[in-house]
Amino acid sequence: MLEIFGLVFLIKEIRKMTEAKGVAAKKYIIITVVAWFVLEVSGAVVGLALWGDSGFEYIGLAILGAIVGGGIGYFITQNAMEKLPDVIPGGIEE
Repeated sequence: MLEIFGLVFLIKEIRKMTEAKGVAAKKYIIITVVAWFVLEVSGAVVGLALWGDSGFEYIGLAILGAIVGGGIGYFITQNAMEKLPDVIPGGIEE
Protein backbone atom coordinates (compact mmCIF):
# COMPACT_ATOMS: atom_id res chain seq x y z
CA MET A 1 0.00 0.00 0.00
CA LEU A 2 2.86 2.43 0.61
CA GLU A 3 3.77 2.39 -3.07
CA ILE A 4 0.45 4.15 -3.71
CA PHE A 5 1.92 7.24 -2.01
CA GLY A 6 4.89 7.03 -4.36
CA LEU A 7 2.55 6.75 -7.32
CA VAL A 8 0.59 9.81 -6.19
CA PHE A 9 3.87 11.72 -5.83
CA LEU A 10 4.90 10.72 -9.37
CA ILE A 11 1.53 11.77 -10.77
CA LYS A 12 1.87 15.20 -9.15
CA GLU A 13 5.37 15.59 -10.59
CA ILE A 14 4.18 14.51 -14.03
CA ARG A 15 1.35 17.04 -13.84
CA LYS A 16 3.88 19.81 -12.97
CA MET A 17 6.16 18.82 -15.86
CA THR A 18 3.36 18.73 -18.42
CA GLU A 19 1.77 21.99 -17.24
CA ALA A 20 5.13 23.75 -17.63
CA LYS A 21 5.17 22.64 -21.26
CA GLY A 22 1.49 23.29 -21.96
CA VAL A 23 0.73 19.62 -22.61
CA ALA A 24 -2.19 17.58 -21.29
CA ALA A 25 -1.04 15.28 -18.48
CA LYS A 26 -3.67 12.57 -18.96
CA LYS A 27 -1.70 10.46 -21.45
CA TYR A 28 1.45 10.45 -19.34
CA ILE A 29 -0.41 9.71 -16.13
CA ILE A 30 -2.12 6.75 -17.79
CA ILE A 31 1.23 5.45 -19.05
CA THR A 32 2.70 5.69 -15.54
CA VAL A 33 -0.24 4.00 -13.80
CA VAL A 34 -0.42 1.17 -16.36
CA ALA A 35 3.35 0.56 -16.20
CA TRP A 36 3.21 0.57 -12.40
CA PHE A 37 0.29 -1.86 -12.28
CA VAL A 38 1.60 -4.26 -14.95
CA LEU A 39 5.09 -4.48 -13.47
CA GLU A 40 3.79 -4.84 -9.91
CA VAL A 41 1.58 -7.75 -10.94
CA SER A 42 4.41 -9.24 -13.01
CA GLY A 43 6.76 -9.01 -10.03
CA ALA A 44 4.21 -10.74 -7.80
CA VAL A 45 3.70 -13.52 -10.35
CA VAL A 46 7.44 -14.08 -10.73
CA GLY A 47 7.85 -14.05 -6.96
CA LEU A 48 5.06 -16.58 -6.52
CA ALA A 49 6.62 -18.77 -9.21
CA LEU A 50 10.00 -18.66 -7.49
CA TRP A 51 8.98 -18.97 -3.85
CA GLY A 52 5.38 -20.09 -3.90
CA ASP A 53 2.80 -18.84 -1.47
CA SER A 54 4.73 -20.07 1.56
CA GLY A 55 5.73 -16.61 2.75
CA PHE A 56 5.88 -12.98 1.85
CA GLU A 57 9.07 -13.05 -0.23
CA TYR A 58 7.12 -12.47 -3.43
CA ILE A 59 5.92 -9.10 -2.12
CA GLY A 60 9.45 -7.74 -2.45
CA LEU A 61 9.44 -8.47 -6.17
CA ALA A 62 5.98 -6.95 -6.50
CA ILE A 63 7.15 -3.73 -4.84
CA LEU A 64 10.31 -3.70 -6.95
CA GLY A 65 8.13 -4.07 -10.05
CA ALA A 66 5.94 -1.18 -8.90
CA ILE A 67 8.97 1.04 -8.37
CA VAL A 68 10.40 0.17 -11.78
CA GLY A 69 7.02 0.65 -13.48
CA GLY A 70 6.47 4.05 -11.92
CA GLY A 71 10.00 5.06 -12.81
CA ILE A 72 9.53 4.01 -16.41
CA GLY A 73 6.40 6.13 -16.71
CA TYR A 74 8.14 9.10 -15.10
CA PHE A 75 11.18 8.86 -17.37
CA ILE A 76 9.03 8.51 -20.48
CA THR A 77 7.31 11.75 -19.48
CA GLN A 78 10.57 13.48 -18.62
CA ASN A 79 12.12 12.49 -21.95
CA ALA A 80 9.08 13.68 -23.92
CA MET A 81 8.94 17.00 -22.03
CA GLU A 82 12.64 17.75 -22.56
CA LYS A 83 12.00 17.90 -26.30
CA LEU A 84 9.34 20.62 -25.95
CA PRO A 85 9.86 24.35 -25.30
CA ASP A 86 8.67 25.89 -22.03
CA VAL A 87 5.39 27.74 -22.22
CA ILE A 88 4.79 30.89 -20.18
CA PRO A 89 1.15 31.50 -19.18
CA GLY A 90 -0.22 33.87 -21.78
CA GLY A 91 1.01 31.92 -24.79
CA ILE A 92 4.62 33.12 -25.09
CA GLU A 93 7.20 30.41 -25.67
CA GLU A 94 10.76 30.63 -24.36
